[in-house]
Amino acid sequence: MLVTDKFFIPTGEFTTVENTAFDFLQPKPIGQNIFNQNEQLIWNKGYNHCYELDDTDTKIRLAAVLSDIETGRQLSVYTTKPAILIYSAGFLDSSCDGKNGTLHPYAGICLETQFFPDFPNHPEFQDNLLSKNSIYQHMTQYQFTINANQELRC
Repeated sequence: MLVTDKFFIPTGEFTTVENTAFDFLQPKPIGQNIFNQNEQLIWNKGYNHCYELDDTDTKIRLAAVLSDIETGRQLSVYTTKPAILIYSAGFLDSSCDGKNGTLHPYAGICLETQFFPDFPNHPEFQDNLLSKNSIYQHMTQYQFTINANQELRC
């Protein structure tokens, strides 16, 4: 995972997520560790972090899976990009109305495939500058499924 400072600017340092509040290598509820006393979680009001994907070639591969054990719904994200940012919506403005009422912090989740942010200030990051006449060729696929063995609730 890419470490940020208190202003959300990447420091250029990567840290391991294994056995931390940022570890999603095994399935767990997103909110399980979101309020841990960790400066990264406090500064970002939860998750707002860029995760480096293991396989860095440009082939499309699985980057993340979200699932709901009650309904059996599942979202799988595939990408050719080198990273995925997890944003847990800690900065949602409670004064705004959404489709089903007032929006509250932590009421949503975003999975954003991307290159490493702030790359011009970090020469060690992959250059993703698109210049005139160059070709941009990347793919992100969102696949929605439902577990057929799950009891549906209406």
